[in-house]
Amino acid sequence: MHHLISVLLPDGSEPTWEDAIVLNIGIGVIPELKVQFQEKWLNRGDEVMAPVVHMRIRFSQYQGRFLAQFVGLEAPEVAGTDLREIRVAELLRMASSAAIYVKHSVDEDPVSLYESRGDEAMSLEGSRLGLLAKERGPVDPVLKEVALIYNVALLSSQAPAKAVEKAFQLPARTAARWIAKARENGMLERPSLVGFEDSVKGYDEIRAKWGSYGPPLNADPLPPNFGADDGER
Repeated sequence: MHHLISVLLPDGSEPTWEDAIVLNIGIGVIPELKVQFQEKWLNRGDEVMAPVVHMRIRFSQYQGRFLAQFVGLEAPEVAGTDLREIRVAELLRMASSAAIYVKHSVDEDPVSLYESRGDEAMSLEGSRLGLLAKERGPVDPVLKEVALIYNVALLSSQAPAKAVEKAFQLPARTAARWIAKARENGMLERPSLVGFEDSVKGYDEIRAKWGSYGPPLNADPLPPNFGADDGER
């Protein structure tokens, strides 16, 4: 398993919640990040020789999700088989967790999911959510967590229903009912940049029809002033 060893903005500085732009659901996202990963649980001294995966991610305002724009491997020697072993989707989920900021308390600044939940932020296997689901069922506080997991999955290019199943350790049909209940209670809205809701909806429909390998979906350039006029920082 990999873990993050470096998270930087394009200019090389470390990100803070003030660099995030606020989406329609109140979650903040960092528009672009450069991240590095290395294998977890290395023996002391192995960090020098262990391969490092470099990734650059960008939030697409038109698609309402993070995209991996560059993936590379740094090591004393790199072979083709090494590149094929990189789990891009898994690393994209983890990188996204460092770019998604959530406010957990009115008295505290927003923090990234990675900062608050660690390496398991986007997998949530064996997390407290499974226990919470068993103890309390689909009450409002639990459904708010369902909505958060669902929306974070959308932002990080995961299958959202599967993410809820995995996080809460629920059967598919039960997860679907809880997701529907969260939507009925007004807790679930497709995350997007304000003003881009229709574009995001259109891309969702295209992906549902064609999948990730259908028509080109990442041709939208990021405007130089993306987020500069957002007003909410």
